[in-house]
Amino acid sequence: MIFNKKRFSELLSRAKGDRSINNFGRISQVDPGYISRLLRCQIDTPPSAAIISKLGSKAHNNVTDIDFMIAAGYIDESSESIQKDNVDEEKDLSRERTEYVIRELVKKYNIDLTDPHDVETLEDLIKIVHRNNQK
Repeated sequence: MIFNKKRFSELLSRAKGDRSINNFGRISQVDPGYISRLLRCQIDTPPSAAIISKLGSKAHNNVTDIDFMIAAGYIDESSESIQKDNVDEEKDLSRERTEYVIRELVKKYNIDLTDPHDVETLEDLIKIVHRNNQK
């Protein structure tokens, strides 16, 4: 897992749009100071799936949770599951593709489905995948 701070910062800036950091933080329920540090590449570890979900849910300029997940290093950019052949395919995330992404995340990060913290993380990841499906 490689956190691409520069790419994440660029995506976050696009996602913020013309809103202030404080406004974006307020509506996404993410600390504006944390957003500022991410924008200035001062954070060395990727945001959690929960934070990415919050940022992605209020993102502008067609920035998706999946874009954030790739930049954060949670999803491999070359993965078959996230290739974008055209806009229609991107909007039509199939059940099979969703299940594939979830299986890969569980396998890659050794998520223990008997551990409540791991289950919470997986639930955040599922929300991200489903929200991307609705866009």
